[in-house]
Amino acid sequence: MESLDRYIRQQASQDMRRVMARVFVAVSADHPDRILGYYTLSAATVSAGDLPPDMTQRLPKYPVPAALVGRLAVDRTAARRGLGSLLLADAVKKTMLAAQTVAMTVIAVDPIDDAARRFYEAFGFRSLLGPERRMFLALPTLKRDSLEG
Repeated sequence: MESLDRYIRQQASQDMRRVMARVFVAVSADHPDRILGYYTLSAATVSAGDLPPDMTQRLPKYPVPAALVGRLAVDRTAARRGLGSLLLADAVKKTMLAAQTVAMTVIAVDPIDDAARRFYEAFGFRSLLGPERRMFLALPTLKRDSLEG
């Protein structure tokens, strides 16, 4: 999509300089200067009221901490080869590692269209109840033992 192309060309470096998002890129092994895909991660919150009732029973009524995959894009030449899945898996892995240090309850995504929504649904993401198109995936609860040692 044009907006995702424009973001990586014009906005990504500014977001990183301003510490608004971290941008992770996948490049071609043959041409390391060629970006095949990317995603962004940043801190966010999700309104507890936008989460489904099965989650809110154990959560406070104020916004819960989240990681946001604000953008995820794959170059058309690399589409349908699993790169998007790999990028999303990497984002989840990085979020889970960060959640060992900084509390996070969910990872959120902003699907750009219905195809993106279906992509995230295939990995277990669910729609928030609020008016936004935002989706979320609950992070597993970390046991105290996994943080020690």
